[in-house]
Amino acid sequence: MRWAGFDHLMISGRSKTPVSLLIKDGSIEIREASHLKETNPEASLNIIRKELKEDRIRALVTGVSNEKKSRFPALTTDYGYSVSDTGIGIVLAGKNVKAVACQGSLDLEIKHPEELLTHYRTIFKARDQKPFTDSLPKAETRIHYQSRLKMTVAEMNETIADALGIDAYTAWIDITTDSWTDAYRRLIRPATGYEITGENLMNVAFRSCAVERLLCMREAMAAPGFSGRRYKNLSNHPPKTWWDRRSLIKRSIFKALEIDELWPMMK
Repeated sequence: MRWAGFDHLMISGRSKTPVSLLIKDGSIEIREASHLKETNPEASLNIIRKELKEDRIRALVTGVSNEKKSRFPALTTDYGYSVSDTGIGIVLAGKNVKAVACQGSLDLEIKHPEELLTHYRTIFKARDQKPFTDSLPKAETRIHYQSRLKMTVAEMNETIADALGIDAYTAWIDITTDSWTDAYRRLIRPATGYEITGENLMNVAFRSCAVERLLCMREAMAAPGFSGRRYKNLSNHPPKTWWDRRSLIKRSIFKALEIDELWPMMK
């Protein structure tokens, strides 16, 4: 989306008929999508690409499970990845959104382009001398010291990458450092001009994940056709990480994560 001119997208309200969203170079278009009803994600994506006459379109697509109001309706990307346990599928189903498609060709502003190029030259030179391996400690866990929320390093890496609008692979190809937070810091400074610490990055990961999950919870609870019993199963997932509804929706947690302004939205 960043290439299309947007950092984040928030969808409010609900459509009476199925729709899709097209995000393209500074504009967002709501398109009629009744013809995508009862089609699987792959078929829907092919139809969208044919209509737009663009094979490189990126998209999030819902399937028949969303229309049937299943317990965990999935959301599928154009790469074929599927996610269901965050609640985003329920949110889009409740809003009657069949797909969110994106295409961007805008330039991105880089604060210190020469510094960024030098950084990548150093990485690629080091990779020629040392074979690259996937060294990210996926199972290693971090705990937010005030809220007790838990995230693996792999989850943090992906969350921060999403917040920055880059591929999660981009940061940890930096084999010149053993710290994944330092790898992000070396990208953020030349790209944005901001200095940020490793602790700041981890707080960003916890806060971003909490905001996404809280908004999905709120929308899921308000979505028509989803019973409290069905939602109860979603709100308790995943276990023992404090991301369930009972543990997360507390004033003290909002304060610890510095997202107090969202508290009125959860009532």
